Amino acid sequence: MFDKLIEFLFEIIEKVLPVFVIKQYQQGVLLRGGKYKKDVYPGLHLKIPFLDDVDVYPVVTTTLDLPAQSIVTKDGIAVVIKTIVKYKVNNIKVFGIEVGDAIDALSDMTRGINFNTIHRRTWLETCEQDIEKIITKEAKKESKQWGIEVEKVTISDYSKMNSLRLFNEQSPLT
Repeated sequence: MFDKLIEFLFEIIEKVLPVFVIKQYQQGVLLRGGKYKKDVYPGLHLKIPFLDDVDVYPVVTTTLDLPAQSIVTKDGIAVVIKTIVKYKVNNIKVFGIEVGDAIDALSDMTRGINFNTIHRRTWLETCEQDIEKIITKEAKKESKQWGIEVEKVTISDYSKMNSLRLFNEQSPLT
């Protein structure tokens, strides 16, 4: 209970202060009365207490480790691919205001590109072609709409999949 009171007091102090600081690795958007006013960059800034809010986001290069995904190639071979997306925020207004969850969108978009790239090719084609480069090029193009610049998509695992599904005797499917 004491921690909630302390948290509440810090929120009030933050609302009352007429200044705020954006750190070197961040950018933010200033909202006045809940509406976009301007982008804010690293440094000390003034604000109108109780009227202005600032949403701050890291904009330095970071990575997103995507979970493994199973895909069937054009010639019917089941494969597993695991990718890492290296990206940074390059349009803070779009990233912070115009997209509900840009990182979730980046994850879903990249997984979709992985699927389309592999599903449209045979196993041999995926091994012979530089699919990492193909996926990166497409991800760079698509991610711009969320204020994100994809620097590289790296394939950390790509292999044929051996799968065995066992059904319980109690299963309603039998």
